[in-house]
Amino acid sequence: MLSREGANLIAIKIMALYGTSAIASVGVTFRLIGLSFMIMMGLGDGSGAIIGQNLGIKQVERAEDTARLTAKISGSINLAIFVVVMFFARNIIGVFTDSAEVIYYGAILIKAMTFSMIFFGFSFGLSSAFFGSGYNKPFMVASIISRWAVQMPALFLVAIVFQMPFVAAAIAFAIAELSEGIIMTSFYFKGKWKEMQVVAS
Repeated sequence: MLSREGANLIAIKIMALYGTSAIASVGVTFRLIGLSFMIMMGLGDGSGAIIGQNLGIKQVERAEDTARLTAKISGSINLAIFVVVMFFARNIIGVFTDSAEVIYYGAILIKAMTFSMIFFGFSFGLSSAFFGSGYNKPFMVASIISRWAVQMPALFLVAIVFQMPFVAAAIAFAIAELSEGIIMTSFYFKGKWKEMQVVAS
């Protein structure tokens, strides 16, 4: 989380190149995306406890089933959010501001972000296996790579070097979420979390 927050601070500084309305749209979008994260964290915490219990009694297959079910639920919820956003993005952003420019930028960014959150939701559901097993390395690795090796260079290129339009910067945010999801998914399928020693109480 610290890596993500630190990267977001720099990202907002870069987004300032697009003007104050762009910065405002980032703030509104992040808060709305935060609602999705709250749902995913709740699912992850709950399923993590179940997974930990199953690993403790050596029921690895049941732990895998729990992680996959959580992934399906989380991904489906984010898909539903994306569908709503595709049709009502301007209305949603308009709840928080009357500025036409902020609504314009916000609609672009929230569409890009919620699209990437479909896969991220699925991968975050799988990562509940890490919560349950106490295997925290994937979160750190995924966060550092996606923020500092993907998002920051991408934003630097599109906003500073090539001075591309706002939509390119929005895509850079989405790519960061996708890359983080891909990394966490790869850690899940490597299966090291299954080898963690969990003591059943």
